[in-house]
Amino acid sequence: MKVLLFFMILLPSLSFAKCYYAPCNAQVESGKASTQASLEKDFAKVKEELKLVKQNYESYLKTLQDGNKELDIKIALYKQKALNNKEILFLLHKGINLEEKNINQEANQ
Repeated sequence: MKVLLFFMILLPSLSFAKCYYAPCNAQVESGKASTQASLEKDFAKVKEELKLVKQNYESYLKTLQDGNKELDIKIALYKQKALNNKEILFLLHKGINLEEKNINQEANQ
């Protein structure tokens, strides 16, 4: 009996039911626009951060180049100092040899 009553209520309501098309183009377009705005905002942030990274890179590169120039100057100075020290040692060695020869000649006489 209850089943029959249920079908009696359900069947007429289903027979009067209709299908309606609800267009969702506006929602899709608004979703596209909001997504595009969000992406453009995020892209602008990334672009600014990239610009900051590029500035930092250029700053570090300039510092590194200056450091390399100073290092090259120091290396050249150390090479010159080493060459001067070699010359001094050579002259001292020759001077000692001459002194030794003079002492030997005086001793032989």
